[in-house]
Amino acid sequence: MFSKRTLIGGLVAFLVLFIANWLLWGLIFMSTWENMTTVPVNTEPDMVWLTLGYLFYGWLFAYIYPLGYEGGGAAGEGIRFGIVMWGVASLATGMVMQSFTPDSMTAFVFAQFVNLVVYVLMGIALAMVMERFVEPEAPAAPSASTPPAPPEEPEGF
Repeated sequence: MFSKRTLIGGLVAFLVLFIANWLLWGLIFMSTWENMTTVPVNTEPDMVWLTLGYLFYGWLFAYIYPLGYEGGGAAGEGIRFGIVMWGVASLATGMVMQSFTPDSMTAFVFAQFVNLVVYVLMGIALAMVMERFVEPEAPAAPSASTPPAPPEEPEGF
């Protein structure tokens, strides 16, 4: 649960989530978001809660990552993982929050697009680190009671 793999992977996921969200939401898209949304934005978040939340997300993503690992390259595995985690942590949560604090559909779609970019970046970074620690499940070895298959005969004879 708190192995070297989950701690290192969790730290990497935390850093990517924290930095990418700060760059995209805090610097690049803040004014765009403020002009698009009707929901007031706190431009100075409580850093303790923000850090704890991203730390928990990072550890959770590192813990979950090996469960779906299929042995592909870091880019493919990371993109796939990032999209799945975006669906769980952003899209589904955003839909639920939309029911409580309805916002413009433009703001909702824009937020989901930006979050998708963040989660894919996190997935790729996590996959690059985790591929050192995770191996795909090996196929089951044949049992001792199963006789070996006879050799194939060459064709044309």
